Amino acid sequence: MERAEASLRELNRNLEARVRERAALLEKATQETEDIYNNAPCGHHTLDSNGAFVKINDTELAWLGYAREEVIGSMGI
Repeated sequence: MERAEASLRELNRNLEARVRERAALLEKATQETEDIYNNAPCGHHTLDSNGAFVKINDTELAWLGYAREEVIGSMGI
């Protein structure tokens, strides 16, 4: 019984380490994707079903001359 419990604890430690590793990789990929989106040479935005901005990249903000806080949730097409 003790060996089985020790084995389970070791498996759990290994699994937790793998989850932390995968979470770090996912975070890095998310940051890289956001960087590509925000610094694209063209404007990108996402609208909700009412036509309001829910996401907009830095390039388009620069073109329009607005800060993100001025656009998200308060402006629409």
